[in-house]
Amino acid sequence: MTDKSMELTDVNITYLNDSKVHHAAQLIKNAGRYYYREGDKAMEIEVWEYNRVLANPRLYYFSAALKLHKELHWPKCERIVEGLR
Repeated sequence: MTDKSMELTDVNITYLNDSKVHHAAQLIKNAGRYYYREGDKAMEIEVWEYNRVLANPRLYYFSAALKLHKELHWPKCERIVEGLR
């Protein structure tokens, strides 16, 4: 999926009380759809999830960043998107 109108935003995910980067992620907006990507894994997300991670890229209980990180690496994740480049 390559589109000139695709917006990529690099996000450094950190722990709540630590500035050390835990992992790098990308938030992607393309044709009214939203995605969260870590490395070669991506999943479609809702606009509110996109906005919450963008506003607060921290890992702690109940954060959107933690929820998406865990869900993306869960073997039964149903929101995985193949071929997002």
